[in-house]
Amino acid sequence: MKAEKQHLQLQLICRYEPVDDNQLQIQWYLNGRALFAGSRVKTLNDFGYCVLEISPVYPEDSGDYTCRAFNKVGEAVTSTSLQVEGKEGIITESQLPSAMAGAQQKIDEIENRRPQEIEQPNIEHGPPKFTTQLQTLPELREGSLIHLDVQVEPVADPRLKIEWFHNGNPVGHSSRMKAIHDFGFVVLELSPAEPQDSGTWTCKATNEHGSDEVSTEISVSGDSGVLYEWVSPGERRERINQLEDWIHRPKDILEEAEMEFDAPVFTEQLADLGEVTETDACSFMCVLEPIGDPTMKIEWQHNGHAMPYSNRIQMSNDFGVISLNIKYLIAQDSGEYVCIAKNSKGEARTTGTINVQTLIETETPTIIQQLVENIDAQEGESVHLECRVAPINDPKLTVQWFRNGAPLPEANRFKPNFEFGFVTLDLLYAYPEDNGDYELRVTNDKGEASTTGHIVIMGKPNLEFKPQAPGSTVENLEHHLRQFTQSEIKLTEEDAYDPNVQKGPEFKTELTNIGIDEGQYCRFECQVAPINDPYLKVEWYKDQKPVLLGNRFRNTLESGYAALDLLYALPDDTGEYTCVATNQHGQAMISAKLACQGLKHVITDSQIPQGVLISDIKRGGEESLYWSENTEAQPRQKQAPQFTIRPRNTQVTENEPARFECAVVGNPRARVLW
Repeated sequence: MKAEKQHLQLQLICRYEPVDDNQLQIQWYLNGRALFAGSRVKTLNDFGYCVLEISPVYPEDSGDYTCRAFNKVGEAVTSTSLQVEGKEGIITESQLPSAMAGAQQKIDEIENRRPQEIEQPNIEHGPPKFTTQLQTLPELREGSLIHLDVQVEPVADPRLKIEWFHNGNPVGHSSRMKAIHDFGFVVLELSPAEPQDSGTWTCKATNEHGSDEVSTEISVSGDSGVLYEWVSPGERRERINQLEDWIHRPKDILEEAEMEFDAPVFTEQLADLGEVTETDACSFMCVLEPIGDPTMKIEWQHNGHAMPYSNRIQMSNDFGVISLNIKYLIAQDSGEYVCIAKNSKGEARTTGTINVQTLIETETPTIIQQLVENIDAQEGESVHLECRVAPINDPKLTVQWFRNGAPLPEANRFKPNFEFGFVTLDLLYAYPEDNGDYELRVTNDKGEASTTGHIVIMGKPNLEFKPQAPGSTVENLEHHLRQFTQSEIKLTEEDAYDPNVQKGPEFKTELTNIGIDEGQYCRFECQVAPINDPYLKVEWYKDQKPVLLGNRFRNTLESGYAALDLLYALPDDTGEYTCVATNQHGQAMISAKLACQGLKHVITDSQIPQGVLISDIKRGGEESLYWSENTEAQPRQKQAPQFTIRPRNTQVTENEPARFECAVVGNPRARVLW
């Protein structure tokens, strides 16, 4: 198979047998890897047909496609190859229709048409020459305007370049400067003038034949403000410079005498505290040398593990005296305590032990309440195991769960709990692989106890044919359908779907012809068997064309009840409507007609209230045509609440918004509660 262009739609279709095998599964593969459904990939498996649809296709979809059908008896495989040729990254071909061939060339000629070139006469210009000189300005005050102007020839030379210089340096553009060169006039303005503008100003004109320049002197006197020159005597300036150098001098580095420290040595070791009672306080103490070593580090360990800091345990090191204070002891504090001292030369250790006796005498663990021996549950249901153990207050008592002799794995579905001798295990939702023997083991220093229970989980079928919605069973059919229709229910329990019975669709009621006005609501409804057939498909046609379901047309198929709702009718909806029901074993159809009377688009009736003549309106003076501000407002009469528009029944699809509206009048304004 070869696809010439990308972005096209691909369909791979094959047929398989047997058709009615509920255990049959279909899997698609691309280049040996499983292909899963997505936004571009859709699969269909129905009535013996397997369809793989890819829309759009891309070059990376090329490869070998394999369809694998398998059940308990065996499997079947069919394959094909696909090659997709990609489009060009840049579209260079014309997108115009074929009927407009050649139009693109004309469009390009019009868009790229060049203006006619006007031949310019070749005029030879001579070297530049200033016909006037820059004026000499008197001494200016700071803040005044500096204006320099001069005339230059040739006037019409497009290659003539004008430059300004101040004391021989090119003048940069700034917000104070404005330079003009037009029709042979060259102007430079500076505003406001500043003392640093004093000096020689030069204007230079240059072209391909030569250059010329003119200059003038400008003097600007400064006012009081920021002074740029040093006004203090020279000695004071030198003194200030010396003072700044002394302030910013590098800081002196204090040289400390280097001291050599020996490796740590415990001159007094930790002592064994022996047996103490729970809740008592205790203290370990030892003496260490050398003293004052900044690199010395002290560590405490309990039974090989580093001791954490806590409110109950305090550690200190004062002038070589190292202590560990425990405010109150608990049973877990029993064991070996090690103090480790380290510096750059080595390390030293000292060890002490303590045995904490609990106030409560521990007992051998016993099972007070055994697990239930056998538990049967359905797949998806929760399972609860519980028992009671003793002793309750033993801190060394451990509880473990085992399944078929192996430790129970940690998972989100398993929730074990142990509080005050009450042990529980909850399986939030069970699977068939949870079958087996569940054992609870309780252990402490005095011994071990265990109890066992057996769990059997019965699995569900892979395909569910029964409806899962509450209240939709055949026994409760009439109560369930009353939410859709008030017509007589013709369906019975005999019309329920049975996978072992090959029965085609059958309409139990007929459609009714409808005649309505434009804008009104109407519904075609019928009852069809078998009920809850997973293969039953109901389609609606108008004048032998499929009805486009959308904003105005909505269909319903629920437990054998089929309906087509027209939210508001239009004259174009007039015609014959057909309901077609199809399943694996046959097809049935019924029809009815709809007639919709259109409303007037142009109102030709008089809109004047009944009993009022046009002549009466014409004879009425200005008093009846205009509002009189002097007229006093009449008080409104009190009126009980009254609904002018009542809420209407509505039917929407699941997850769509439902709107109820009404109108009410009354004086004073009524309070509305829903």
